[in-house]
Amino acid sequence: MNPKNTTSLSRHTHESRYSPARRESMRSSWSRRVPVIVLSLAGFAIALTLTLFQVGVLDSVWDPFFGDGSRQVLRSSVSEALPIPDASLGAVAYLIEAILESIGGPNRWREHPWIVAAAGLVAAGLGLAALGLIAAQALLVGAFCTLCLCSAAISLIVACLVAPEALAAVSTLKARHSSKHRSTAAHSDRHTSKRPVWHTADQPGDPAARIKDEFLDALADKSADEPPGHPGDELQHVRDHVNQRHKPTDADLSGHASGPSLPGHLRRPRKPADPSHSRTPAGDPEHEI
Repeated sequence: MNPKNTTSLSRHTHESRYSPARRESMRSSWSRRVPVIVLSLAGFAIALTLTLFQVGVLDSVWDPFFGDGSRQVLRSSVSEALPIPDASLGAVAYLIEAILESIGGPNRWREHPWIVAAAGLVAAGLGLAALGLIAAQALLVGAFCTLCLCSAAISLIVACLVAPEALAAVSTLKARHSSKHRSTAAHSDRHTSKRPVWHTADQPGDPAARIKDEFLDALADKSADEPPGHPGDELQHVRDHVNQRHKPTDADLSGHASGPSLPGHLRRPRKPADPSHSRTPAGDPEHEI
């Protein structure tokens, strides 16, 4: 095979493997989520073991490196500061993380972003708790616990694995919020009853445009007819100007005495009066039989 073809093929494979579409499809893939679920279940088992020791169910904790260090850490004032064993909180957090990671399909960061965001929040809490646990053992207790350090390492790894998907879900939520805000603004712009008429007068075909033009023409005519500084009644002048523009014609008045006028082709012609059908005035002696 030609070396140039081999190089181009390997480059194409590398680009396709790390393309943006490929990275998006890998964010919620099971190949990434299964390790998180396994690590979360392992962390749950460790935290449950530590909890059983703290409540007195177990007499000892396995520690091949620090000897009696686990007992010192788990019986310290730091571990007993809460009304419940602090290891039980870690067990609950690991279990919730495993459940959240098992919900949804390969595209859940876009279809169910709230679930992914919740998983990211739990993972972030586990990571911060792990850092605090390591600092407390080193600075406050002065001893180390092997299972506690294993739990802290699991928490940090889970937080790192969940972070890309959680950030993508947060970006999806922000995009949805922005899109919803723009849609709401556009919808409110289409309803002129919720805004001043003057702001909608520039839209083609809007009745407010005609009103605006009449108003500006009336003010222009008034400023041209009256001397500067003349107070006048501007509202009455504008009203008279509009009425003059829309004053009904004689043809309109001949069609209907009152009410809106109709076009000529829609009016019904009037029939001439028939003298034979005229009513006789009551009490007239000249027309009584």
